[in-house]
Amino acid sequence: MRRHILSALVVLATVTAYAGQLHVGLEAGYDFAHLRSFFVTTEQNASKQESTTVSHVIYQHDKVIETYDEVDINGRTQKQDKNITATYRLPQMHGFHVGPTFDYRFTKIPSLGLRFGAQFVFLATGGLIFDTKKERDERISEYKKSYESSSYVTQLYRIQLPLRLSYTFKIKKDTELWLMTGPKFNIGIAMVTDDVRFSRANDVDYKVHTDYYSGRITITDHGVKSYAELDWENKYIPFDASWGFGIGFSYKDFSVCAVYDLGISDMGGYQKYSNTDLKLDYKALTYINQLQVVLSYTFKAKTKK
Repeated sequence: MRRHILSALVVLATVTAYAGQLHVGLEAGYDFAHLRSFFVTTEQNASKQESTTVSHVIYQHDKVIETYDEVDINGRTQKQDKNITATYRLPQMHGFHVGPTFDYRFTKIPSLGLRFGAQFVFLATGGLIFDTKKERDERISEYKKSYESSSYVTQLYRIQLPLRLSYTFKIKKDTELWLMTGPKFNIGIAMVTDDVRFSRANDVDYKVHTDYYSGRITITDHGVKSYAELDWENKYIPFDASWGFGIGFSYKDFSVCAVYDLGISDMGGYQKYSNTDLKLDYKALTYINQLQVVLSYTFKAKTKK
């Protein structure tokens, strides 16, 4: 992650060394994110000449949603024995972002620019979803019978630092269409889940607060607190990077755009565990993909005629 940030700073320093014009703006937008995790098992010291079996478990938090095996035969990867596990999993995360943005235009190549900034991001999801509507209805019915009230909410707070290279097409006076691509670096502030259940009839007063960065779990049962630790594969690190592609439309000082970012760095920090008895290595990989719909206003400096 530090290598990615350093590379971005070098690029930023290089391009800003040329004469250009910098515009300052403010942007806000709707965010939609999807977490995808892979739990990979490989044989230790496997020979490259031999077939290597790799077991994959795809999960979101601690809920397994898919398992399969891959066999590498003569350079070709094949899936075998794919099984879909019908369990509930974390829904998509929705939220917003807001903060300053900067648009740097090169004097010699006015169509080429650099867009960067720093925005606060909030993402959250509530409730549980299931692989089928029937499973969802059955679980909701079960919860209503068991608890007078229940909630399951995950929240993610972060600072995003996008760095995009843009190219602008002049449509007519005061109207522009532009394309952009480039990395985005995310600094996590907090990522937590609160699971709350209450039932006076069944004597349930239960709350579980999970911090995915520190790995600490706080359990409150009838007002009495106890603590536990997350398994290594479920912890996240507060840094990740993605690469985005976007398209935007500007009219005078107002702009609207859509950007989709693909996770390119692992939020799990390449966490790894080895079992020497079984001669197996286990690795947890977690990536986050994110869609943003953005509305922005640019405070353009007036030019002298």
